[in-house]
Amino acid sequence: MSGGADDRYTSSAAPFNGEDRLLLARLDERTRAIHQQMETFVTRDSFRPVMLIAYGTMASMALALLGAVLDSVLG
Repeated sequence: MSGGADDRYTSSAAPFNGEDRLLLARLDERTRAIHQQMETFVTRDSFRPVMLIAYGTMASMALALLGAVLDSVLG
C-alpha cells in the first residue's frame, strides 16, 4: 500500500468490479447534489427573525387568552 488517495478503492480484499465503480460514481454524484441543495436551505441564523415574530405572536395570543380567562373568573 502506497497510501495514495485512490488506494482505498483499488487495494482491498475484494477489488471493485465495473458495477461497483459505477455505484460509487453515482453515490458520489448524488452526495454532491445533496450538498449543493443544502446550501439553499434556510439556516438557523436566517430563520431567527421569523422565529421571533412567530413566538411573539403566540405569546401575545396566550396572554390575551389568559387575560380573558382571568377576567371571566374574577370579573
